[in-house]
Amino acid sequence: MAEGVVPVCSAHGFNRSVVAEAGSVLSREAGADNYADVIATIWSNGGWPELSVAAHKRVARHFTSDVVVTGLIARYAGVPSLSN
Repeated sequence: MAEGVVPVCSAHGFNRSVVAEAGSVLSREAGADNYADVIATIWSNGGWPELSVAAHKRVARHFTSDVVVTGLIARYAGVPSLSN
């Protein structure tokens, strides 16, 4: 996603919250034909470039080191010290 790869994945684990609007999340029961159909539909409808940009932006907004570390520091700043 960081490089603009459009995610097409199963609804396993945190995939739905990671992908959000930047790709397609299929049911865990989906088969290879379902994945192929989704990819073909995205491509033939001309949606691939838009989703590619959305995937890249989603990673930049939520999953880069700068974003994650800044969020962790802010959260840990509010945790009471155990040494007191």
